[in-house]
Amino acid sequence: MSSAGWNTARAMALRRFGSLAFALLIVAGCGGASEGLEVGEVSSCTLAGASGEEFGVRRTTLTGTESGLEVEWTITGDLPDAGTTLFVVEATDMDEEERRELGVEYSDDAPVVSYVDGGAGRKDLEGGAERDAASVRAVFPADAVEALGDSFWWRSTLGVDGDVIDACPDPGDDPSNPELATFPN
Repeated sequence: MSSAGWNTARAMALRRFGSLAFALLIVAGCGGASEGLEVGEVSSCTLAGASGEEFGVRRTTLTGTESGLEVEWTITGDLPDAGTTLFVVEATDMDEEERRELGVEYSDDAPVVSYVDGGAGRKDLEGGAERDAASVRAVFPADAVEALGDSFWWRSTLGVDGDVIDACPDPGDDPSNPELATFPN
């Protein structure tokens, strides 16, 4: 084979290899970006002694879904008939550079909004939350939590009229530096 023929064959092989490598990167989801949440990964926190008829959160569970991150707050008692009730998960990436607040707000026992705060500011979500006698559940879209990566620190709080009445995990001895859970755990 002449040198011109060899160079042409080599160029064609490199183009094919380059196209194949590019296609594999796309299929594998590579390229330096985080793969994000894994479907089915779970993290939960249970409050010790949270039971009975008094309103509160007994458990908070985070689950990776195809749509994003599902948060379920298992509650005890009835939501207050009056005032503002706020279910919140505060999450921070492992490098503590990105922060998100995932929230569901009720006013006078009626749903107001589900939202994500952080990154580019607050974004109210369509669809809101689901509620039954035992839980409040919301799905936060993957693009709203992707900056947290596939593993992150989190804590859950329940506020009524501006006062935090439950936190999970328990804040510990130093409320200014509360205990955190990890996703997944």
